[in-house]
Amino acid sequence: MKHLTTFFFFIFTSIVWGQDLTVNTLNADGKKHGYWTQYLDSNIEAIDSSQASFYGYEYFDNGKSVSSYRPKKWLRNTKLTLNGKEINSKALIILDGVFEWYNSDNQLIHKLIIDKGVLAYRAVYNPNGDGVSTFTQIWDYNKLYLNQTGSFFYKETNEKNEIKNSHWYGKTSGKWKKIKST
Repeated sequence: MKHLTTFFFFIFTSIVWGQDLTVNTLNADGKKHGYWTQYLDSNIEAIDSSQASFYGYEYFDNGKSVSSYRPKKWLRNTKLTLNGKEINSKALIILDGVFEWYNSDNQLIHKLIIDKGVLAYRAVYNPNGDGVSTFTQIWDYNKLYLNQTGSFFYKETNEKNEIKNSHWYGKTSGKWKKIKST
């Protein structure tokens, strides 16, 4: 029954997103290409669909994951909120909204903004004892390199919000790589 439910869910998501977002397609070589449905637990870690709390879409280019919203394992022992509230839903829902992780001192250390399952923005903060971030990394998936799906603009700032590093990430000469910003 679970497999049948998963099958109908894939069909449903393909129909719902059909005009705006094509999901779960393979290229001629049988590799994932385009948006693929990913099932996640309440910590936004990949999991089997039967155990999932959330689902969203990860972008693949010829088998390579280009935009993944799944955070690193260092966030496991933190507090996660969705739109300012702790997550307590047992139902399978689409990733949508502002996801924030807080350390044991209740300082913001990671933020994802996800729009209807698609990653829009990611930020990682390194707060000091006063809660001021001494180093911030930002990936902005709304700023596309040459309008390429999966590309983004990246920047690092210091505690004074001065930009220390920035670049585009996009596909050029057939490869995904950092591209100097101007």
